[in-house]
Amino acid sequence: MELDDENNPEDTIAPHSESDEKKAGDFGIGDTVTYQLTSKVPDMTGYNSYTFKFSDTLSKGLDLKEVLSVKVGNTTLTAKKSGTNTYALAYDQAKRTLTVTLNDFYNSYKNHTGETITVVYTATLNKDAVIGMNPNTNKAVVEYSNDPTTGGTGTSEPSIVDVHTFDFTIYKYYLKDQNNKEDKTALAKAEFELYKGNTEGTAADEQAKVNIVDEGEGVYRQATADEAKATGFTSAKIVSDADGKVLVKGLDAGTYYLRETKAPEGYNKLLSDIKVEIKANYDPKTGKLTSYSVDYTYNGTTTTGKEIKDTKTSPEVAVENKTGAQLPSTGSKGALMVTLAGIVLFGVLTASKAFGKKKAKN
Repeated sequence: MELDDENNPEDTIAPHSESDEKKAGDFGIGDTVTYQLTSKVPDMTGYNSYTFKFSDTLSKGLDLKEVLSVKVGNTTLTAKKSGTNTYALAYDQAKRTLTVTLNDFYNSYKNHTGETITVVYTATLNKDAVIGMNPNTNKAVVEYSNDPTTGGTGTSEPSIVDVHTFDFTIYKYYLKDQNNKEDKTALAKAEFELYKGNTEGTAADEQAKVNIVDEGEGVYRQATADEAKATGFTSAKIVSDADGKVLVKGLDAGTYYLRETKAPEGYNKLLSDIKVEIKANYDPKTGKLTSYSVDYTYNGTTTTGKEIKDTKTSPEVAVENKTGAQLPSTGSKGALMVTLAGIVLFGVLTASKAFGKKKAKN
């Protein structure tokens, strides 16, 4: 960014994704977030040595992975303890702070005033990530020389960036009285799997089942990559509690398909998957999350979810379950045709359903 004072370096930090074009700022638990720190070489007139280092503090929900590159202008620096065009790394695990020190800064860059300095590194969103409107933050500052006489240093204003991950609450229920849509009775012990949508978002990607960890008390989250690769790991079934609700968290914004694999005793599995769309809304000027919502579609009917703007509410996906024989709704004139088609197509039908769980504390 532009410098207000040529002797007072500023820094910016931004998450970005080079592997795809999705908006940076929202990710799933276990995903890798790529960050870029940016500053500029200050005017070092009057100095004979100069301190320049980045410090970046990660919140509890982010684990440092690796530093990919450090550059000044077009020059790529080498990781070493000392020397021209080198940088030194330090990581304070207790404070969760990464420090990147540019070595021999004065001699290396005194003639490079105004050139851009970039540090690119990665972090992983972990199981401790906070959910929804709660941000997982990074805070970066530059420590720099500000007094050529005493050798004193100053610190830039912090640059803060947020990363979000989302959730939704499934609510499994049935109606005792079809004329009273408010008299809902919760259904327990329905089992589900969650899939990412295909490229077009029109169906479940059968090769992209979301690995799930059961955290207990009706709360489930996306597994981290390390958890999913661990010997003996089995993705948990998402199971509705006695109140019919279940929370699924740690998801990137995007399209998913919820599939019921087992219905409660005496009830039918859903005839098709439920399409679940998590939508995040960001302020175009500040990049801050302003709200998120979850729309869901079952059997051709889409329910538009309300926008969530607070840190305690979880979007609900409420879907009715019914008893007795269940066939696709096409009207009475097509009853015989539906029955025959149902028999012929039974082998390729899939099923799913959605319910809801109160937001877990993070």
